[in-house]
Amino acid sequence: MVRVVPCNSRSTPARLLLIMKDSDLVEKHETLLTKKQSKRTMVRDAALGSLLAGLMVPFSIGLVRSLDQTGLSVYSPADWRYMAGRSFFDNTWLTWLTDYMLVALMAWCGSRMLSAELITGSSSSSHGTEGTKHSIEDLSVLRSLLRRFSFAGALMFLLYGASVLFGGIAHHTQRSLDQRNSGMFRALWILCVGTVSAASGAQGYLGVILRRLHELLSSCGGGKYCDEKTLDRQLWARRITSFDSPVFWMAYAATMTLCVASGAFSFQRPAADIFAVGVTQFPGTVYLAVSAWLGLGEMILQEEEKRKKLSSNTALQRLKEQVRAVWSRPEFRGSLGTIAFFFVLNSPLIVLYPLLVWTGWPLGVVNLLLHTWLAVAWTGQYVGLEKARQMMLALGSEKRDAELGASVVRASVTTMGSTGSAASMGAAS
Repeated sequence: MVRVVPCNSRSTPARLLLIMKDSDLVEKHETLLTKKQSKRTMVRDAALGSLLAGLMVPFSIGLVRSLDQTGLSVYSPADWRYMAGRSFFDNTWLTWLTDYMLVALMAWCGSRMLSAELITGSSSSSHGTEGTKHSIEDLSVLRSLLRRFSFAGALMFLLYGASVLFGGIAHHTQRSLDQRNSGMFRALWILCVGTVSAASGAQGYLGVILRRLHELLSSCGGGKYCDEKTLDRQLWARRITSFDSPVFWMAYAATMTLCVASGAFSFQRPAADIFAVGVTQFPGTVYLAVSAWLGLGEMILQEEEKRKKLSSNTALQRLKEQVRAVWSRPEFRGSLGTIAFFFVLNSPLIVLYPLLVWTGWPLGVVNLLLHTWLAVAWTGQYVGLEKARQMMLALGSEKRDAELGASVVRASVTTMGSTGSAASMGAAS
């Protein structure tokens, strides 16, 4: 950052050096203030994430207990001390085999997310007009968002898989009451339930990425310059809450996992722990659904604006046009509907589990039905995220094609200009 002054008789080299030194000091001071503000913001976001987790613990426990109307005390607290006649834990093959089958399914979903074909093309060919530079930077940011989206989705499914893996091992090996009161079972079950609570952080991070996509399209469109730092600054200027911060969701997931380890979600029926912890995924699920609507909805709205020359003068009018545009496109409607439906599909299990226990069916059969339900819900979540990612890939392809088209036009103009100059020089000679 160099301050330019007009050169006159008083502008000596010493004065220019002083101006440059003063400019460097100002830039260093601004950088230092930005770093301090960033640290304070991160601390605040982490504190708010931990606070929300602390509030969700009593809410989740109170909710599951109030919904248990069977009189069987399914959600009876244990604090890692299981008692004969009150603690029940199934060890049949119907439970642990279906757990292992879910592990294979989640491993497939996670690997598919990681092995996705990302947007190709180089972002280093920044020679040309300023508008092309904007397009290249937008493409680079979009590529980065797509990588993060794939990683966060894979992390969520791998956490799901780890949960059923450790649960299957516990059901397979810990058969007696004494074994359930051992340190081995406690470690296995903390890993089983703790990965469920940690998955809420991955869900929130998916929402953060889609929120950044919305900011990239709405604030960095129209030829505006937008790199990673610019996107972060504009997102920070527009955000109202700390939900848009990855630190918030990391702190939320970490605090909730510590609560799991402390025994806050420990019940006499260990399977009930998972359903109680599942309630804590509610904030991440809601934020993900809202961010998907903002990011993917903005994508289709801008496409409709280009195609039909729409114009939105007010925020309410823009929202109406966004709803109309999304509803008119089955692929967008399907993606948003799939994400919203399958991410809340596990919610009825909080009530369904006590009812299935109340029927008197064998616990192996009950767990088989529950695991089938989980397989449908988790597979639907993968389908929804995959559709969203394909939409982001399509957007990146459009930007890449536009960039390549502009490069071809510039090359043609440059070639024609060079040929014309050579011809003029030959005629003149």
